[in-house]
Amino acid sequence: MREFVRDVVCDANVLIDLETGGLLEIFFELPFRFHVPAHLYRSDLERRHPRLRRRLHLDAPDADAMRDVFRLNRKYGGIDASDSFAPELALRREWLLLTGDRELRAAAACEGAPVHGTLWVVERMLGRGRVLPRRAREAFDSMKAAGRRLPWDRARALCRRRRRRTPGGV
Repeated sequence: MREFVRDVVCDANVLIDLETGGLLEIFFELPFRFHVPAHLYRSDLERRHPRLRRRLHLDAPDADAMRDVFRLNRKYGGIDASDSFAPELALRREWLLLTGDRELRAAAACEGAPVHGTLWVVERMLGRGRVLPRRAREAFDSMKAAGRRLPWDRARALCRRRRRRTPGGV
């Protein structure tokens, strides 16, 4: 039986978090089709993360999308026009937005887009048995050591909860 594949829009920070934690390849094994606004890829990822290109669908905005990008930018002053491409794409296509950016999450949620972040992705990996709790904890430690910003108390709690549910507690 084929597994349902869900389209998701990835903001750069989630991809960088997962790469820093050594979980990016496992992320790409999840049943998602990964989209990134073309502008976001070129401005934030292409130079330092060119190998991501082969795994991502780049989506270029049309004139209507550009109007919506600028509308979001005006409506939510905490995000700049460049950052508005990801929530605009998620809203236009009715896809899930993956971002750790607090302002983007708030704007997307206010506009009615489903939005999650790095912890949600790691929780999906744990739930599918793609990552064991010990590996998730190591990934979070790497992210923290590299200066990534996550709710660390929630990350630790996620690993503790999963460790209790995993045979052997690994």
